[in-house]
Amino acid sequence: MMSDSGRNASMGLKGMINQMFTLLASVAHGLDLLKYHGIVPFYRHMLHFKANDGKKGGKYLKQIVENEHFKKLLQHIEPWSKAPDFIGHPKLEYLKSVILNHFLDAGEGNEQADGTNRTATRVMIFVHFRDSAEEVTRVLKRYDPMIRPHIFVGQSSAKGSEGMNQKTQLDIITKFKNGTYNTLVATSIGEEGLDIGEVDRIVCYDSSASPIRMLQRMGRTGRKRAGNITLLVMKGKEEDSYIKAKDNYEKMQQIIASGTRFTYHDDRSARILPAGIRPVADKRIVDIPIENSQPEMPEPKRKGRVPKRPPKVFHMPDNVETGFTRASTLGDDGAPKKKKTKSKNSSEPVLPRKRTGEVTPEPVDIPPPSSVYLARDQQRMLDDRMEKTGPIQDTIPQIGSSPRQLHPERVIQRVHHSSTTNRTVAALQKLSQVSSEAVDRYQRIFEGYPLVDLDGLDD
Repeated sequence: MMSDSGRNASMGLKGMINQMFTLLASVAHGLDLLKYHGIVPFYRHMLHFKANDGKKGGKYLKQIVENEHFKKLLQHIEPWSKAPDFIGHPKLEYLKSVILNHFLDAGEGNEQADGTNRTATRVMIFVHFRDSAEEVTRVLKRYDPMIRPHIFVGQSSAKGSEGMNQKTQLDIITKFKNGTYNTLVATSIGEEGLDIGEVDRIVCYDSSASPIRMLQRMGRTGRKRAGNITLLVMKGKEEDSYIKAKDNYEKMQQIIASGTRFTYHDDRSARILPAGIRPVADKRIVDIPIENSQPEMPEPKRKGRVPKRPPKVFHMPDNVETGFTRASTLGDDGAPKKKKTKSKNSSEPVLPRKRTGEVTPEPVDIPPPSSVYLARDQQRMLDDRMEKTGPIQDTIPQIGSSPRQLHPERVIQRVHHSSTTNRTVAALQKLSQVSSEAVDRYQRIFEGYPLVDLDGLDD
């Protein structure tokens, strides 16, 4: 990805390569479990690897899962993993002999001076993975009651394994101190931060390249009495990791002892104590008060989801309408109107929906024809008025440069709807053909003269 071809590649190619390397990393982790932890942890990892086929696996994962060699491998290992006496790694065989010899030398199982058959010796085994811790616990439980092992993991849950809350962890540590369990198989949770008590033997089932982690593991023993440390290392990667961690630890101790690699700026940062004072350590025995011993730590409560508030309860009368009701939907009596249900096959026309606040006009009865049509006297008066020039001048507005602006076709249409005579229509048609000069001349002649009754005159 850091090369030029990787930076210039398309996003599709980068995604394909990332998917392939993620798949190969999961397979490589299974090989590490097989070489350094055992067959059973490897088999569990392969089952989880196969289970991802239907969730987030791509075509490359399907190619591995559907391969005949992969299927034969799982079929060959499955009966071994279910056998109770199966030991899938040389480390387990050697670990079993080391723990048995330790408790036999300590006299575990023999009657003690206090009348019990339990000794005060304790053993702690550190394992990197939970699958390996469960396998070690399964192998050592076969030698119960001499070996009484128990697994000790963190609070977070992993694939196929649930975590332990703080209350369970403190209960296991208390039983380990009291002798209910004499062997504790722990992951990294047991390296620091917990008061586990005096441990006589530490067994590191696998090595780590970190010198701090190795130092924390070894620091669990040799506190009040002499302790022993057993480190199980396979040739290859584990041996190289242990040598690297050991070299780093020794190198850091040499640097601290020499003091040549550190520069102290006394002029910039003043000392807490003056330069001339040399404190002397005073060894005393401090008694811890009972209130500060804290035999049982309270388990922190996890914040859950806030529960929903229950719905409000209203004490209403019987048969009362609840909820929001629009004022437009109320009837005369104040009750909401019932909606009319219309069938799908109805042939009634669908009316448009009424807008909010719109008032629907009420229908009016059809008037009788006698009140709408003109009477004979009214019709005769209208005809006489339309024949005269006065009404024409009153109805027609000011004319412009051309008499065609009067739109006689509109006037004719309106007059026709008013039941006018044919003479009126013909007069208007002739009027539309009058030139503008004639119109100006007639306006100058009749300007200021009163209207004259032209009945009886010739055309």
